Amino acid sequence: MSRRARLTALLMPLCVIVSGAFAGQSYAAQPVTAVYYSEGHAITVATMPDGTSHVFVATLADGVKTPPAAGSGAVIMEPVECSIGGAYAYHHLCGVNRVRWSGWHPTIYFIDYTGADWPVYEAAVVWNQSTALNVGYRGPWACPGPGYNCVDVSALDYYDYCGTSPPNTWVGCTDYSISGLTIVDANIRIDTGFTSNFANNQKVACHEMGHALGLDHNVWNDSCLYYAPRMSTTTNPNYGDFAMLEDIY
Repeated sequence: MSRRARLTALLMPLCVIVSGAFAGQSYAAQPVTAVYYSEGHAITVATMPDGTSHVFVATLADGVKTPPAAGSGAVIMEPVECSIGGAYAYHHLCGVNRVRWSGWHPTIYFIDYTGADWPVYEAAVVWNQSTALNVGYRGPWACPGPGYNCVDVSALDYYDYCGTSPPNTWVGCTDYSISGLTIVDANIRIDTGFTSNFANNQKVACHEMGHALGLDHNVWNDSCLYYAPRMSTTTNPNYGDFAMLEDIY
C-alpha cells in the first residue's frame, strides 16, 4: 500500500529518528523512520534503501493533542516558507522541487469505498474546479486499470494505522509512496469512530483529498486544508490551494 505526508505551516515540527520495522511491516532491508509531530498531525516518513519514501499523515481527531516535546535526540526543524496565499505544497517544498503526480495536467481518480456518510463525491467535484489537473470520482473497484492515478478512499473504525500507536486518535490519514519528486501511489483512510455531521465529514474528505493531490496545509481557516479540518469555516479549498496546484503542475 502507499503512503503520504505533510507538515503544518503553523508550528515547527519535531523530528525523532528511529529505525526498525515500519507500521507493523517487515522489509528485507529496514527503513529509517522519522516521526514528526505538528499542530493536529502525526507524520511518519520511512525512507527505504532504494531511495523511495513511504509517508503516513494522520489528522488527529478533535481535542487530541500531539505528544509533548521529545527528550534527548530530538531535532527541531524549521519549515521552509514557500506558501502561496497561505497554502503550502507537500513537505513545504519549493519551486521545481515540489512533489507531484507525473505528467502534464494529470488525472487523479478517487475510488470511493466509504459509504453515504462521507461526501467524497462532493469533495471531488470541488477539487475538479482546478485548472491544473483533472479530478475524477469512481465507485469501488472502478479504477480504470494499471497505469492510471487512482487513490482509494476507505472508511472503517480503525484501531491502529498510520504510524500511530493504538488506540487510534486520528479522524483521517493520507499515505503515499514517493519516488524522487513523483507520487507513485496514494490512499486515504477515514476513521468512522470519529464520524460527525455531513458538513464536518466533507471537510475531512476535502482535507485528505487535497493532501493526496500534493498539497500540505493552509494557514487560513477558510480552507478545508486548515490544519484542523473541523475547525475550518468551509467544506472547500480556498484560492491559495488552487493557486498552489497551478504552481505545482
